[in-house]
Amino acid sequence: MPKFTFAFSTSIALVAFILAAPNTQAQTTDFASATLASSSLVEASSSSLATPTDEEPVRRLSTPPTPEEHAAYYNDSHKDLQQALAWIQETNAMHPEYWNVYAEARIRLQLKDYAGAHATAQEAKKMALAASPPNNDYARSSEEVATQAKAKLK
Repeated sequence: MPKFTFAFSTSIALVAFILAAPNTQAQTTDFASATLASSSLVEASSSSLATPTDEEPVRRLSTPPTPEEHAAYYNDSHKDLQQALAWIQETNAMHPEYWNVYAEARIRLQLKDYAGAHATAQEAKKMALAASPPNNDYARSSEEVATQAKAKLK
């Protein structure tokens, strides 16, 4: 078997790295740019990987959840329904949407505020039917919550 020199094996490793670099998906290009600054192929391919495109929005992990996400989590995990109600009411005060109003009705039903749950469910049903396009599933679910609340009122 022939003996390879250190320079020859290093050059083979460098060529392999250059050929593999366009296919890698590194988060930063500092290592590739600093190591192979003379190779324009590596710089061009790695810099195109680092910049986000307009088609793919960047999701930052440090973004805090919205009040409706907090409310949904607290409601689903049965942690603190009073806090969930406060958050969903805050959300509905800012920008009411039928799915959030429906969530408020469900939370009120669990808290045994039957009059509030009935009124909120009726409002959610009206909003779901008035939406463009109308959402019959939310309207039906809101009607079920309103019926349950009305039955508990009597």
